[in-house]
Amino acid sequence: MEMRIALTGKAGAGKDSVADLLVENCGFERLAFADALKEFDRQIFGESKVKNRRRLQELGQLCRKFDEEVWIKHLDKKLEQAGERVVITDLRQMNEYEFCKRKGFVIVKVHADDDVRLERLKARGDNFQPEDLRHETELAVDDIPYDQLIDNNGDYEALVVQVLMLINSYANKLNSWRLP
Repeated sequence: MEMRIALTGKAGAGKDSVADLLVENCGFERLAFADALKEFDRQIFGESKVKNRRRLQELGQLCRKFDEEVWIKHLDKKLEQAGERVVITDLRQMNEYEFCKRKGFVIVKVHADDDVRLERLKARGDNFQPEDLRHETELAVDDIPYDQLIDNNGDYEALVVQVLMLINSYANKLNSWRLP
C-alpha cells in the first residue's frame, strides 16, 4: 500500500524523530529536498561534524535564485526510484508543498514550542545563531497548509503514540478510498 508523508516544521521541532519512527517501524524510505544541497555542501566545504545551518540556508536559497525548482527536481528523481512508503523530512517552501500535494503526499506539521526547539538544537550541537531561526526558510513554514499536526512538546513516548495514530489514520483513509 502506497503511503506518502511530507513533514513540515521549524528547526528542532522533531521532523527527523518522526521520520526515524516511520523508517524503523513502518518501512518508510527517507527523502529530503536538502539531500542534494547537503551533498553539494560536503563536496565544496568537506565533511563537518557540526551542521552549519546558516551556510546551508544561504547556499540553498542562492541556488533557488537560478532555478526555483532545483531541489524539487533532485528529489523528484529520487522519488521515481523510491518504494511505496516515502517520508520527506524537510518541506519548507510553498512550491515544495505544491509538488508534494501533486504527488499525493499527506502533509504533517511537527510542532514544538520555541524554547523546546532551542534546547534540542543546542543539545545536538547545531552551529546556529538566533537569527538563523528567523531565516525566510524557517518563517515560510508558518504558511504551509497541513493535513495533520503532531505536537512534539512532550516526551518520546508521546511522540511514538502520535506517529502510530498518524499511520493508523492514514491507513484507514486509504482503505476507505478503495472501491468494494
